[in-house]
Amino acid sequence: MRASFSGAIRSHTRATSSIPLATCNRGSNEPTTTPGRPQGYTRALRHTYAHYSPLIHVRKHGNRCEGGKRRGSGAFGSQLTPTRCMLSESLPVWDGACAYLSTKSWLLIECERLVCTPIGILHATTLPNRIGLADWSGVELRLNSKETGQMLISTEVKFYNCSVHQLCLSCVTSSFRCHWCKYRNLCTHDPSSCSFQEGRVNASEDCPQLVRSEEILIPAGEVKPITLKARNLPQPQSGQRGYECVLHIQGVSHRVTALRFNSSSVQCQNSSYLYEGMRISELPVDFSVVWNGNFIIDNPENIKVNLYKCGAQRDSCGVCLKAERKFQCGWCSMEGRCTLRQHCPMSNPYTSRWLHLASTNVKCTNPRITEVTPVAGPPEGGTRVTIRGVNLGLSFSDMVNNVQIAGVQCTPQENGYIIAEQIVCEMDASPKDSKPGPVHLCVGECKPELQTRSSQLYSFVMPSVTGLSPSRGPESGGTKVTIMGENLGAGSSVTVLFGNQTCEFYERTMTEIVCYSAPSLTGVGSVPINVSVDRAQVHGSLNFEYIDDPTVQRIEPEWSIASGHTPLVVTGTNLDVIQEPRIRIKYGGRESVNVLVLSLPFFLSFFLFLTLYNRARKREVDRESIFGEGDGEQNSRGAWQSKPSAVKTAFKLSSASSPNCFSSSSPPLPLPGGVLRKQANGRQLPLCILLYLSPTRN
Repeated sequence: MRASFSGAIRSHTRATSSIPLATCNRGSNEPTTTPGRPQGYTRALRHTYAHYSPLIHVRKHGNRCEGGKRRGSGAFGSQLTPTRCMLSESLPVWDGACAYLSTKSWLLIECERLVCTPIGILHATTLPNRIGLADWSGVELRLNSKETGQMLISTEVKFYNCSVHQLCLSCVTSSFRCHWCKYRNLCTHDPSSCSFQEGRVNASEDCPQLVRSEEILIPAGEVKPITLKARNLPQPQSGQRGYECVLHIQGVSHRVTALRFNSSSVQCQNSSYLYEGMRISELPVDFSVVWNGNFIIDNPENIKVNLYKCGAQRDSCGVCLKAERKFQCGWCSMEGRCTLRQHCPMSNPYTSRWLHLASTNVKCTNPRITEVTPVAGPPEGGTRVTIRGVNLGLSFSDMVNNVQIAGVQCTPQENGYIIAEQIVCEMDASPKDSKPGPVHLCVGECKPELQTRSSQLYSFVMPSVTGLSPSRGPESGGTKVTIMGENLGAGSSVTVLFGNQTCEFYERTMTEIVCYSAPSLTGVGSVPINVSVDRAQVHGSLNFEYIDDPTVQRIEPEWSIASGHTPLVVTGTNLDVIQEPRIRIKYGGRESVNVLVLSLPFFLSFFLFLTLYNRARKREVDRESIFGEGDGEQNSRGAWQSKPSAVKTAFKLSSASSPNCFSSSSPPLPLPGGVLRKQANGRQLPLCILLYLSPTRN
């Protein structure tokens, strides 16, 4: 009886110590006294990985068993002979079993041999399902005692199936002894099954395969051949079909006849290829070269055919001409579209209206401005104005000294220039009483067809400040400050200084600037505020007062019912400067954030919404096992206790936070100062409280 799949077995043992085949006393080398049992001993297996065959070799010296060792070949064909467990001398008749997977086959004693029923016969029908897409599957083989049920020795049998490999390269580079028959297009463990001696392939360099040359570019709809370099292309034998190219375009396969020139060259014959959509300018396409219907030539470098459309996403002259030169696209001015040269009609036999970057002094006519930002700035200049549009030059040099805004020179910046689409320029200072005006630019030279004006007008304005809120905040910073005024949204950049410290910018409008105060370098006290927009210093006299950081003196009440929803009052100093106070509580592995209900200068009121676990008895928890290390000043002290109806505590507050209080998945928000963290910090506390005394920011 033969197995129904092509494959072989390779075994790997996980046992390194010798194992006796006879039943022996457990844990010693003393002979057994049970009548009818052979003498010997047992030894435990050490489960480490090593390479062995599934053959077991046993020697017996007198009354002492040396044990079994595996030896012999490491691989077997799918048409298996019985796997043999060799013995060096005759043993008494012994009852045992070979266990493959979950099925058992009886172990037979024949003179000096132990014979296991061929696994290929027993399990050939189940192995293909176990192997799946991989080329091998591991199965554990155990040698068990039928009498005691104990496992004597085990090994892993690796079944591999060469026929899983559909391509030459994956076949010959397999970890197993697989061979490729190129005229049969199959992978096998038996090289003698190949039709011809010259058709046997064992090395990757001998596999038929495509070789990368230059990039393959095909304009959509154009009739063109595709010439490919290759290696070891087989010559179809009598009765076999020739070569074809198969392109897979947007889910549809296209077959084209191919011509094999020799073993190193093949050409897909003249054909055209199309794809849908004008929003895709370039489409890489998977393709393959096949012969005899479905014999695939390896494509190890994943060579693709690149289809493209000149007109896709290129609806203006400038965008058309900025396309990569390899596409050979140009602008047909007579028809106003991007296309190949052969599709642009000539105005007369000697004049072409097709523009290409390779042309001399080529320029796109009819530039157009679509957007200008910002549309206002200080007269002192320094504003970076962004101009977007169509046909705005084909190189940065086209725009140098060619941009004016409201009659004032604007100097183009090379790092902001995008060919044909965007210009960024920096405003010079304007004369007094300058009027609003449009953007005027020329492309290269100021001919009528090469210049344009914007419909938007640019204005010169004077920013000013009138007030701020709040006017004071913690010394540690982090206060969200709103500065009010006029024309504060003008220009391209704004800087706010509190003394010598930068207030971190958040957002602005024409009437407001919002920023976050930095920590004070000079302690508490008043500092001047300076605002600048581009090169202009904003007029106005504002001051911000740094005060002592808020402190927490008491938290009341010192208990909560297990269901939570308890009002919690925090008393301290300077609590009124806290803009978004929150208490974060951790208990029993759960965390919650509680929001403010009422705020006065000396206390904050919260609702404790954390639902606490009911516990049947008081439970003390070692703080170090929950919070880690950390100590600080003690403002009050106490310990938590749990009982079925209520939880009671007195807090020990710390002026410094413990980084291990909360899990890394929800750390305190990293604010630049102004955060006062208070944490319950006793030796036996399952509750951790952290109070944010500054704005909370994302």
